[in-house]
Amino acid sequence: MKHDAIHGSQEPLGGLESTAARPAGKYMDWKVDWAFKKVFSDKEVASKLLRDILREDIVDIEFLSNEIPALSEKDKRARLDVICQTSDGRSFVCEMQKKAESDLRDRLLFYGSHLIVNQVKRGDPLYTLSPVYVLCITDFEMEHDGEIPPGKILFGYHLRENDLGQDIFADRLSFHILELPRLARQKKFEEMTDSAEKWAYMFQNIATFAGQPESVPEFSRAVELSRVDSLTQEEKNQYHNAMVSEYEKLGISTAYEQIGHKKGLEEGLEKGIEQGKMEVARKMKEMDLSIAQIVQASGLPEDVVEGL
Repeated sequence: MKHDAIHGSQEPLGGLESTAARPAGKYMDWKVDWAFKKVFSDKEVASKLLRDILREDIVDIEFLSNEIPALSEKDKRARLDVICQTSDGRSFVCEMQKKAESDLRDRLLFYGSHLIVNQVKRGDPLYTLSPVYVLCITDFEMEHDGEIPPGKILFGYHLRENDLGQDIFADRLSFHILELPRLARQKKFEEMTDSAEKWAYMFQNIATFAGQPESVPEFSRAVELSRVDSLTQEEKNQYHNAMVSEYEKLGISTAYEQIGHKKGLEEGLEKGIEQGKMEVARKMKEMDLSIAQIVQASGLPEDVVEGL
């Protein structure tokens, strides 16, 4: 199996409503980890996402602790974005992955396996398991063996017999990857009939969405929860700090790719981090936050913020 490749997200797609004349920052970016957890910790929104992407009949869900505890001091702890369960015992992991990491497939397998293992308790007479679904939304294209058909953005993996593709060994563990950058750039929202495409479009464009929730009725709840002006001041600070942190990580990743020698690497890292901070600070300024708030969240000097 190949490692994941780094192919960044697209430019904003066409459709819905032009964003040219609208101030940025009205809605949170779902690709920011804090915003993803905030929006998709809503039962209605999470249920719709799972129904649309997994094609499962989901009426109601309950959220579980998103922390995988260590079984011993030597074991690794893990904190996931969203974990939920239906009344019939089906479990779902929802993860947003902003940048490519070489161990992503292994981590998803670890998350799903944990939910499988925890279903059997000491004293249970049978190994009776309920299905576990792992859904990961990536802001990059993963590498695959073989050519990918144009327009394919959703990838599903199950335990099947090697030669007889329809012979499923067990339907208890499956993985589903929605790769956002594979969405056709020229396709407009109004032209989309596939639910996965519509979700990919919303993930790509919610941060620059110019309309009101009612203009996309099937996503109105998710859009309403994404309004920045509905957040408390503490939540705004948490969101902005998360944005700064993720831009720093992306700046570091980009610098590693572009700079090869030691001195250049150090300069590239610093430049990448500063560029990330500047971009976030600009967005925060467009949201009418005070200079003091932007300075606190971004770590930039006051005179730099004032000059943006």
